[in-house]
Amino acid sequence: MSDKNKSIITVGISIVILAAIFLYQGISHYNELLEQSITIQEKSLRDHLNILEKYSFTPYNRRISNMLQNNPEIVAAFAERDREKLFRLTSPKYEGLKKENPSFEILHFHLPDGITLLRMHNPNFYGDDLSQVRPLIHDVNETKKQLYGFEIGRHGPFYRVAQPVFFQGKYIGIVEYGIRVHQILLAAQTHLVSNAASYFLASEWQKIEFSVHEYTMKPYGRFLLNTHNHPLYQQLPGQTNFEQSLQVVKINNNQYILHSQPIFKDSKNRIIGGITVLQDITSLVTQKNKFIIQSVLLFSVLTFICLATLIISFNRLVKNLEKSKINLQKTVQTLIGEVGEREAAEKNALLAQEEWEKTFNAMSDIITIQDKNMNIVRANTAAYTFFEANPEELDGKKCYSIFRDSSLPCPGCPAKDSMTDAVRHSEIIEHERLGKTFEVSTAPILNKKNEIEHLVHVAKDISDKKRLEQELLQAQKMEAIGTLAGGIAHDFNNLLSAILGFSELAKIDIKQGGHPLSDVDEIISAAKRASELVKQILTFSRKKAHKLYPLQPQFIIKEALKLLRSSLPSTISIEDEIDTECEYILADPTQIHQIMMNLCTNAVHSMENEKGTLRVALSMKNIEAEEIPEKDVDPGQFVILSISDTGQGMDKATMERIFDPYFTTKDVGKGTGLGLAVTHGIIKDYKGFIEVQSTPGEGTAFSLYFPTTDRKLLITESKAEDEALIKGGNEHILVVDDENIIVSMVTSMLIQLGYSVTGVTDSREALEKIRLDPAVFNLVITDQTMPHLPGSELAQEILKINPDMPIILCSGYSSVISEQEALEIGIKKFLAKPLDRNKLASEIRNALDSKQS
Repeated sequence: MSDKNKSIITVGISIVILAAIFLYQGISHYNELLEQSITIQEKSLRDHLNILEKYSFTPYNRRISNMLQNNPEIVAAFAERDREKLFRLTSPKYEGLKKENPSFEILHFHLPDGITLLRMHNPNFYGDDLSQVRPLIHDVNETKKQLYGFEIGRHGPFYRVAQPVFFQGKYIGIVEYGIRVHQILLAAQTHLVSNAASYFLASEWQKIEFSVHEYTMKPYGRFLLNTHNHPLYQQLPGQTNFEQSLQVVKINNNQYILHSQPIFKDSKNRIIGGITVLQDITSLVTQKNKFIIQSVLLFSVLTFICLATLIISFNRLVKNLEKSKINLQKTVQTLIGEVGEREAAEKNALLAQEEWEKTFNAMSDIITIQDKNMNIVRANTAAYTFFEANPEELDGKKCYSIFRDSSLPCPGCPAKDSMTDAVRHSEIIEHERLGKTFEVSTAPILNKKNEIEHLVHVAKDISDKKRLEQELLQAQKMEAIGTLAGGIAHDFNNLLSAILGFSELAKIDIKQGGHPLSDVDEIISAAKRASELVKQILTFSRKKAHKLYPLQPQFIIKEALKLLRSSLPSTISIEDEIDTECEYILADPTQIHQIMMNLCTNAVHSMENEKGTLRVALSMKNIEAEEIPEKDVDPGQFVILSISDTGQGMDKATMERIFDPYFTTKDVGKGTGLGLAVTHGIIKDYKGFIEVQSTPGEGTAFSLYFPTTDRKLLITESKAEDEALIKGGNEHILVVDDENIIVSMVTSMLIQLGYSVTGVTDSREALEKIRLDPAVFNLVITDQTMPHLPGSELAQEILKINPDMPIILCSGYSSVISEQEALEIGIKKFLAKPLDRNKLASEIRNALDSKQS
């Protein structure tokens, strides 16, 4: 078969398939219209019949009892069996009911034995027994209760209400209402604008004694149809089943849907008949058939034209066929879209709104939508729950008024930035009033003109996260301290060796009459270095909030390397390349020190048998945006800290998890797996990023990028004060310390400065001396950590006795009281041990002089 024929066949098959799809969609559309029309008619019939039954018949259930209650003379005449009086009293009521409802015909009075006492429409006919032919009368006589329902009697179908009547507690008979069923048929035709007919069980209809024009009955199985002489119903097919609704019937080449509603039920709720309506669906079926014929003809013509054209000019046909195919697809899509476009759009809009509402309220974060003035226009369920408020209590209020009870925006709120540059911003904000820390993110909502219309404000409660981060940081710091314990001990032993050695040399010089000034200077220098080492350890290990300020990292890196050299095995070589001209970064020196400890310790652990090379480099580089792997890091100038080793290296799977908390490849007891997680968190807080390169067997290199800052730290170096400028005095000073050697040292230093000094080693004794004579001392110097009565408590007791007493508190280390807390209770100065003579003399003089002034 040639390619041309194949193409012709392919095109032909394609057209047939498209035609079939088009026909299917079109037929489905018309079927939906037809089904919808039938459903509407069915529902309308059911609803109208229910309404007609409810308002046309049901009210009479009460009216009969109301008539008897409101007219006791009628009941009395009924009890007396006085037919003429009963007729006279009831006539006005009866005539009013007939005038009100033309279908109302029957008002009977029956005796307990079933004998008719009075027919209001035919008062001369009475005395017959209806209980045998009228089940309703018989049942009321038996039950003595009101019964109602449809019933077919000798004169046709009626809706009947039978009310038992009592007089002076004695049952005297039945009052009966009767309304012709024809009323509901006429009403159904009026409201439904359709021809209606009624049908009844043939067994019930046999009770009728005569036939009139509206009762022209036609048998259909168990039922008789009252055609009401309507030609459509007279031509209704004989196989019609009224027990099945929504039947398709054909009459005179027209198609109808037969709706049957079995609404006629007797007093025992048995169905005895119903209403049926014929719905003409001929036009819809005709439209459907016309659509099918037109579509078949259309596609037949199209197929013939396409194939003929393809045969005449294959190349030209291919192009035209493509266009026809596209147009045909558009036509199909347009036809399909027109049918359900509005309904689908409304449904989709409603679903989208519901999904948005569910999503918005399902978010656990506090989310508000604000206008340009930061007024809340909407909030999610989490916001109402968090603030224990109803919508009317939050909507319209300022965001910061509910978070801080303030008239001004929260410090650092990113909303102002988002309003300015129309981009997303995020900040960490602490709310002291709520005792919470939130990660606040704001993003603008723009209109079609790209103008800010609203602002989305998301507050994520990260209080627990921040607390866990602090605990994680402190745990890792203590891990690092443990790692460095050997090096710290090594430095301390070296310093103590220097102090002891030079002390021995000074002692020998003194015995030999020499001048050991240089030895004493070395002792003082070693002691100051030991003091600085203690301060560094306390600062590093202290659990406190970190403050970021501009600093040059090269000094901290060098200090950390100095400490590391004393703690690492001699088999590990340390190489450093530190750029001394690095710019300032915004950081905390303790955290920089901690990062060095973390990465260098990990590097040492990765080198087998503690052999290898540790390289530390510090440099600067300008980084472009495409070189940055993190989304929230801005390009610019960076200081780069690089730490590499010649250790075992890592595979790809390990590298993907190195920053996970508690993930570690070390043996039990050699690490918690917190170091790299903490390091990663610190770098993210600094708006920087980390790059890691590692090859199994060749080592690992970490590169930490710190963004530079334009602000510079003013570094001031303290200079030793000139001995000649140190001022003394002649005041009386009380020195309190539980260590005899400290009391002796401080006393000697102060006596050299000219002061009168009393030294005690028991804080209780010192307090007693103040109590005996509050004015005997001009100033008190006390240690903090003492048995019985700590320095802070001693100071408070002294200030109760003498509020003007200057007090200087000294401490080697205290977790009980800080410098700020000491000043708040009235202490003049807080000094850290070891005490420097010049610093101590200066602070004593300042305290005494300020008291005098």
